[in-house]
Amino acid sequence: MLIGIVGKPNCGKSTFFRAMTDSDVESANYPFATIDPNEGVGYVRVDCAAPDFDETCDPRTGRCVDGDRFVPVNLMDVAGLVPDAHEGKGMGLEFLDDLNRADALIHVIDASGGTNAEGEPVENGSYDPANDIEFLEDELDQWYLQTLQDDWEKLVRKVSQTDLERDEELSERMSGLGASEADVKSALLDAGLAETELGAWSASDKLRFCSSLRRLTKPMVIAANKADVPGAMDTVERLQEDYPEYAIVPMSAQCELVLRDAAAQDVVSYLPGNDSFSVERDMSDEQRDGLDFVASVLDDIGSTGAQRVLDTAVFDVLDMVYAFPGSDKLEDKDGNTLPDCFLLPGGSTVLDFAYHIHSDIGDNFVQAYDVRQGVNVSKDYELSDGDVVEIVADD
Repeated sequence: MLIGIVGKPNCGKSTFFRAMTDSDVESANYPFATIDPNEGVGYVRVDCAAPDFDETCDPRTGRCVDGDRFVPVNLMDVAGLVPDAHEGKGMGLEFLDDLNRADALIHVIDASGGTNAEGEPVENGSYDPANDIEFLEDELDQWYLQTLQDDWEKLVRKVSQTDLERDEELSERMSGLGASEADVKSALLDAGLAETELGAWSASDKLRFCSSLRRLTKPMVIAANKADVPGAMDTVERLQEDYPEYAIVPMSAQCELVLRDAAAQDVVSYLPGNDSFSVERDMSDEQRDGLDFVASVLDDIGSTGAQRVLDTAVFDVLDMVYAFPGSDKLEDKDGNTLPDCFLLPGGSTVLDFAYHIHSDIGDNFVQAYDVRQGVNVSKDYELSDGDVVEIVADD
């Protein structure tokens, strides 16, 4: 699973990426601070199963703090996007190519209205960030449309002359964007084109299909950054009303970065996603003033919002579930308690879980045991968040 962090230049993408991955990447107050994509690992926050068994876990990856488990997720920060990127403007073509691998997108916008369409600083409130939502949708739709229309007449003739399944051909054409045949079927239905032959598609039909397919294959959460700027929360509330199809999360990436840096230096105790922090040692007046400001932001929006953005992308937008391999003793062969926690698509079964752990375990599956309920479960049992499952396979 890979989450792409997208948006126009100078909106806080790289600051968000730095905060969530502890990566040393450039973030600056000018367009195209990011040119090549940066990749790193962030962590979603879930409830660990170990405390339910009066145990303390030993994570192989990530960490666990007082029952809050942080599970790794791959993140990619790509070059800033500007209008007409699909025509090559700015870093557009590179940006779009980089997104091929992304399963979902986090669109970082400047909720303060302090950067224009090109990512240049302007007076706060003078630019409407709703424009950025619209232009990103349009750029992605046009990108999909270019892929669809490449040698369109040849595609139409191929389907017509060989009587091949239209859905199969379309899914092959759009597979580079992560589209499956099931996605294509759903997009055709959503666009009202399920019964229309390809040769009869109009220009608006093609665009409508591409827009539907884009929503399915690149689902999105909107991170309304710079929510700490006066007036920004009013804008966030307006956007939430105007775009109910999106999860729009107020955020201050800069405050998150300040807290994580301070925690790394043992200045504060802070757990990502919390609505407060505690000061652990003396600091300069300048540091204290900065942390006082951060505290006021947490009071206003409930947290920095950054952890909530990532959690929303994984669990609400992608509909993932998390589960633990385990046994009655909860330990692996090395004595580590619940060392692994895996993310799987919603609706995954125990057999899917077995294959996720290792293909050999899936191939040689014998039975499974739900440790919480203390019962055997079938291979078709559907996983729920926090399940602890022991899988037995032939050697």
